[in-house]
Amino acid sequence: MTDFQFGEGQKFYQSKILSVWEYPIRRSQGDSFTVTKIQSPDWVNIIPFNEEGRVLMIRQFRFGSGKLTWEFPGGNVDVEEEPSQAALRELREETGWTAQRLVYLGQVNPNPAFLSNTLYCFAGFELRNLGSKDLDENEHTEERFWDWEEVKTKLGTSEFDHGIMLSTAWFYLRWQESQK
Repeated sequence: MTDFQFGEGQKFYQSKILSVWEYPIRRSQGDSFTVTKIQSPDWVNIIPFNEEGRVLMIRQFRFGSGKLTWEFPGGNVDVEEEPSQAALRELREETGWTAQRLVYLGQVNPNPAFLSNTLYCFAGFELRNLGSKDLDENEHTEERFWDWEEVKTKLGTSEFDHGIMLSTAWFYLRWQESQK
């Protein structure tokens, strides 16, 4: 395996959700090159289930893809916030609901080739409606409860193609199998 030595990074761009850095790299063989690294907060995603086993999903416009998608609630983990707290906060902010029981499903690096963050995946159970949402200025959500079986058949289709959501669904299916 090759040993890499990172040089001092240089920040090229900063926004409220990410920063872009370049780092000089030297390998033990003597050659060198530059890599780009995007630093972003960790993310959470939560699959919220009501008492009947139906999934609360949100539909919102995604600026990156330029389209509306159905997805599980989620977002950034704030500084000094635990991922479990962030999952419940995002659920409340985006839907006006909370979960009485939270299950950690797993975590993954969304793209370790150039992203520095981690996605933490949860399932929430025993939902309780708190009445009002607290959306960010660029968010507008519509909520709907779905049958889990219908969600599974739609995963990966054009309206259900959010990669973070697909990762969370996979972790949930793996957890569900372990409960048998």
